[in-house]
Parts: sequence; structure tokens; C-alpha cells
Amino acid sequence: MRSGEKADTLIASVISSSTWLSADQQDLLGTQSDEPMSRYTYYYAVDSTKYDLTDITSITEEEYQQIAADPSTFVVSDHLNMYYRYVTGVSDGTPETSAMTAQKVVDGLLRDTTAALQVMYPASWQNYVLVDMDSHGTWNYVIASMGSASGEETATFTATDAAYADVEFTLPGAWAQYSVTVENKGTANANLEDAVIRLDTEDADQLSLDAPDLSGKTLAPGESCTITVVVEALDDGSDTLDASGRLSIELPFVQDTVEEAPSASYTK
Repeated sequence: MRSGEKADTLIASVISSSTWLSADQQDLLGTQSDEPMSRYTYYYAVDSTKYDLTDITSITEEEYQQIAADPSTFVVSDHLNMYYRYVTGVSDGTPETSAMTAQKVVDGLLRDTTAALQVMYPASWQNYVLVDMDSHGTWNYVIASMGSASGEETATFTATDAAYADVEFTLPGAWAQYSVTVENKGTANANLEDAVIRLDTEDADQLSLDAPDLSGKTLAPGESCTITVVVEALDDGSDTLDASGRLSIELPFVQDTVEEAPSASYTK
């Protein structure tokens, strides 16, 4: 979630590729180019449970060096490239267009940073805060929090159901990724093909669900897996988003048939 401390135009200014797209490549806006990101971008995703970022402008040079060098810190320029922002015939220099393209870039930055953190730190990625931070301290600011705001729970779980917190989409193409990790703690194989993943909505032209096919997927005793789904806001040509839905993931495991127990016996 964006902090709102700085405008998207400022955040995007240092990670915007110099490469111009042609008019028919406009769908690449906000995606990574082939141009490496400068290490002087000073964008980091920091584990907020390890480092207190509540007063980020007071961080000393020594503290900055420690955070930047910590193996748990995600150095954005080490993992991501510059983002496409400029389109021939579209980028006309007006404030409105500048804001629109900057938002696309920042959306891409948050999307790709979140995805990378979920792979690298699956158990703690929601603790991360994306910041602009250097040794000067005074200029530091928070860009976004990977987790939810105000202590809101991102999800609640029962034995067979995961309930996720509300997500608000503001633009066509915006998306949310959900992951749930399940473990077979039993003594026989557990089949996942009867799991139910659905998006209940009356606005299928504006919201779509991309879920994995679990047919034939089985967990052996002690094994675990992560199921990831994506909900996306579609562009139906109306220029507005006015839709709602409820994502549900139900996991009614079906156990493989267990062989008949052997008869008791005594041998000598």
C-alpha cells in the first residue's frame, strides 16, 4: 500500500527507462525494460520487524550502511530494471499524462517488488516496507508497505477456508495476488483436486480470476505446497471500475484409500 508521502512522479523519475515505446507498444507501460537500474536509485525493501522505520529521516549513515548490507534487505536495483514510461504520441509532457505514466511505473515497481519478496521471503514478505533511503537521512521517505495498513489482518484462516482482507482496485489492469500454503500433517497422501477456488462476482466483465489447475495434485505425508491465485481488474471499455467480488479458497482434502490393516500375529 502506497504511503502517499511522495508523488508517483517523483518516485518514478529515477526508475523510468530512457527508451521510448511506439504507439502500438503502449501496453508495456509500467513494465521492466532491458535497461539496468542504477545502483544509485537507493530504493530498498526493508524488513520492518528488524529495523524501526517510523522515523526514517533520522537514520544515521552508520545505520543506513547496516540496513543496506543486511542479507534480509531487498536492494531493488540488484533485482529489477528500469521501467517503460514514455510512449510516442502519448507522452506529451502535460501534468495529466506525466501523472498517468508515473502511476503505471510505480504500480509496476510495487507489483514486481512484492512478487520478488514473496519468492525470496515467503514467510515474512508482508513485513517489508519499500523505502527511498541513503546516508543523508533527511531525504529518506517511505514509498509503500507490502502488508496491510493500520494493523488490519490480510487474511484469516480456518481448517478449510482462507478469508482475505478487502482490496480496492483503482485502475484497469490492477491486480492482487493471493497465496496460501498448505501442509499434509497426516499419514496418507492427500489429494488437492477437490479444492474449490472461486471468485463470486456479478461483474465478470471487470474482474477475472487466474487459478492453478490442481487436478492430480497430491501431497505426501509431511509435504507442503503453496497455491497462488491472481485477481485482476479488467478494462471493459467503460473507463471506470465499479465491481465487487469475493475470493474463496476451500481445501476439502480427499485422502487416498489406505490399504487394509494387516492381521495380528505371533511368530517365534
